[in-house]
Amino acid sequence: MKICFNFTRRKRALKNLLYENSIEGMLCISPQNIFYFMGYYQQDAYLLLTIKGDYLITDSRYLDEIKSLKITCKKIISSHPLKEIARLINKHNLKTIGFEEDCLNYQTHTFIRKRLSNTKMKPAAKYIKMLTLIKDTQEIKAITKACVIANLTLAQINKINLIGKTEKELAAYLKYYLSKLGFEVADYEPIVASGARSAKPHAKTTNIKLKKGSNLLIDLGAKVYGYNSDLTRVYSLSKMKAEYKKIYSIVKEAQERAIAGIKPGVKASLIDKAARNVIASYGYADNFIHTTGHGIGLHIHEGPIISSKNEEYLKPGMIFSVEPGIYLKGKFGIRLEDIVTVTRKGYKVLSHDISRAV
Repeated sequence: MKICFNFTRRKRALKNLLYENSIEGMLCISPQNIFYFMGYYQQDAYLLLTIKGDYLITDSRYLDEIKSLKITCKKIISSHPLKEIARLINKHNLKTIGFEEDCLNYQTHTFIRKRLSNTKMKPAAKYIKMLTLIKDTQEIKAITKACVIANLTLAQINKINLIGKTEKELAAYLKYYLSKLGFEVADYEPIVASGARSAKPHAKTTNIKLKKGSNLLIDLGAKVYGYNSDLTRVYSLSKMKAEYKKIYSIVKEAQERAIAGIKPGVKASLIDKAARNVIASYGYADNFIHTTGHGIGLHIHEGPIISSKNEEYLKPGMIFSVEPGIYLKGKFGIRLEDIVTVTRKGYKVLSHDISRAV
């Protein structure tokens, strides 16, 4: 599957937004955002996008790597990238420069600002988020592929003997299988939680051994072309007990009701409400302790947030998780998480073919 992102169009769209808001450039430090505009992913790089030119700045450790890149900007190797950024801003006499206030730390911000001659630094992360909120066809392909890869990995659960393995051993095996397929794990550590520990939504994976008659929750994602998937499945390690089966059916109903309501023009809060109402109707309102979903893309968590507080209207191209859950302290937790995209007329579940429980 060949995927070609239009980086030129992305840069142009950002610059138009900046221009409309009297900002003459943008400094990107987030590796995900640098990739979004350039197709290059590196922790120790900076991207300066301006009305007078674009610059990718890093240090000599990445000299050969930078030289081989086929990107439409000037590549600069500097022994002090932050000083180089300030020099370029002063050289072009930029009156305002935007920055990612959620990524640029205070020390770095202060270092750059003190070296600027006549430039104001303005928080501008929201303009990038406006662009990344809506995925194009190529991005949807990448995330769909990431769901497929996660699916293939989770399918291995049915092929191995789980009893006696530790949670950490199982997590390591899943990560190994992902790498064997030629892909990376998503931008978070897989969650493998058994027994009562599955009642903790973000449980830490431990050396506890999986026992017959227990249960298992796995939260796993893959990454394709920089784009993440994020899926959660639950498993019964013996014949499904009556209470477990009951809670599973409630969570499944809640997820299905939420997904059925997805279409353009619907508020995100109503999707959350649909799932929450189902769970509340069975008396488990206090056991659903997180939002119904979150956006996903180059970041594992991004907009839109599917919560009771988000009055944002859904639009075609938005992609997010739908993951209701019920957590019974001291017993078990069940969460089902799928990835959905909003289409022109409704929705499409990108992870629809993934088995939800065994």
